Amino acid sequence: MSEITELLKVDIERAVGFKIKSTTEAKDLHQLLTEQANSTISLSTIRRFWGLIPARKPNKNTLNELACFLQYKSFLDYSKQKTENNQWFDTIKINSLKFKSSLTLEDFKLIERYYKGYNSTLFVVNIIESAIQNKNWQVVFDLFNPKTNSLIIENDRISDYTSKVANLTLLFLYQLPSDQFDSAVKELITDKNFKSYCIYVHVNTMNLNGTYGKILKLIKKTSSDFEEKLFLSLITNLVDYLTSKSINSVPKIDESRLKNLPEVLIGRYFGFQVLFSFLTNDPKTTEVFWNEYTKLFSDNKTNRHLIHEFVFHLMVGRMFSKLDLILTKSHDDIFEYSHIHSYLDGFIFNLIDVAISIKNKDVKRAKTIFSNLPINKIMDDSYGDQYLLFYYLIGVHLNHNNNTIKQNYLVEYKNLATKSGFQLFDETYLMEYFK
Repeated sequence: MSEITELLKVDIERAVGFKIKSTTEAKDLHQLLTEQANSTISLSTIRRFWGLIPARKPNKNTLNELACFLQYKSFLDYSKQKTENNQWFDTIKINSLKFKSSLTLEDFKLIERYYKGYNSTLFVVNIIESAIQNKNWQVVFDLFNPKTNSLIIENDRISDYTSKVANLTLLFLYQLPSDQFDSAVKELITDKNFKSYCIYVHVNTMNLNGTYGKILKLIKKTSSDFEEKLFLSLITNLVDYLTSKSINSVPKIDESRLKNLPEVLIGRYFGFQVLFSFLTNDPKTTEVFWNEYTKLFSDNKTNRHLIHEFVFHLMVGRMFSKLDLILTKSHDDIFEYSHIHSYLDGFIFNLIDVAISIKNKDVKRAKTIFSNLPINKIMDDSYGDQYLLFYYLIGVHLNHNNNTIKQNYLVEYKNLATKSGFQLFDETYLMEYFK
């Protein structure tokens, strides 16, 4: 039986003053129900409900009559009120965690139950914010530790829960006054799990010249880990390219070492290598890295983690032939209903489809796909902001004959470009993107 049905049993027993453990108590309850509530529930139904004889799922009429005996309008009314009360008590318990100096196993069970029941991460972020403000670093570290918090990893992958918490935690840090930000970040980046499951989960490309970039610079001063150094080197080079500076090559990584890196970092590595060799007019090296990536892509069961950063490098470098190949190779996988992909995955591939259609002068197809791209759903995802810039860029080109709509997209593009501080995204880049 469901949790709420089990609770109904307990409430009935509390109301009558005795537990239903035998046929004798079942008969007493049957008499009370008949006399006080004019109930039509049979003795055998009561015995089944309390498991005295083989049980089956109680019908709606039985549940309604038992709820009415407790002065509720119906079982639905009973369920609703009990759920609201339980949520209130859970909320009180969750709120009390903000004032604890450490979290117990029972606290994490409560956090897991609350998240799975209400599908919200705000309560966890409130605990994190309070812990940061009170300099209670261990609580923050425990909340980002997969050994203590089972919600961090799901099916051997970083979970949606973690992505949401990472996003909201970083937004909180961005809002801190400069002195508080510096002292908080210096403490937080001493914990590897915080870096892995917060800072590196929500890569904020369009803020690399801002607060997010400042966090990475603080990490770079103390970093000694190979994986971390590679990530920071790739990020630094990307920033240099986006700010129209010269970029340096990144050494080729041995295959045995590469395969042990996170898939997202592998995607960034190959994205940069293909972009760098393309920009330096080295087609042979471009194809070497491209072939290595596509082989890995073909062998991988879930391609989405290899895509997000890789595709961005292709779009930035206007590598349309490569984008077309990615689209052709992965379209069915991304849009196959049986595969689990985020809204951002579909958004990225539709955006590529629009760009390729414009390049092929198939404006009708481009406009049809583009018109069905609502942008509000992608902004909770890491990388959403960087693809939003290309959404507005493409919008300008699709509406070049409608000055009013074109200007709206142009304003949004310029706002994002200015906010990012990347000189590459100037008006010349915008207007010549498809040339």
